Amino acid sequence: MWKKGENVLIYGGKSTFNGFKPSIIVGEILEIGEDHLLVRFRPSGHFGFGKVGIVDKKICRNLEKNINMYDINTSCRVPSVGDLVNHFKLDFDGKIKVNEIGTVQCVSFIGPTVSIEIMIDGKMKSVNADNCLILQRANKIPNSEI
Repeated sequence: MWKKGENVLIYGGKSTFNGFKPSIIVGEILEIGEDHLLVRFRPSGHFGFGKVGIVDKKICRNLEKNINMYDINTSCRVPSVGDLVNHFKLDFDGKIKVNEIGTVQCVSFIGPTVSIEIMIDGKMKSVNADNCLILQRANKIPNSEI
């Protein structure tokens, strides 16, 4: 299950009076013990580059291999006509300032930019597809010849 040189996900977190906030760190396996792994942590906000530590195998998971990121990243994230979407905009401080749900009526491709027209409360609104989360795909009824 564990192999030297492979990357693992190491689960951890922070417990405060507000509750538990989980975190995940990536590390490279340097040595394998009976119950623990010696890992080199990847750079993150918690650890500097090259920091080494011993972690319990129970809090580690293998990083999935052979994921074709090209297929994942190019899978259609662009809504289609009829899809139900959540349109949002963030304020400069990261707080949501617009949060509305509508149905896609039109999709326009202009170079790398994709804009969509959605109907919200009976009114049409043109928005950037990057600010839309597809909540539900429209049912596609195949054309049938009678």
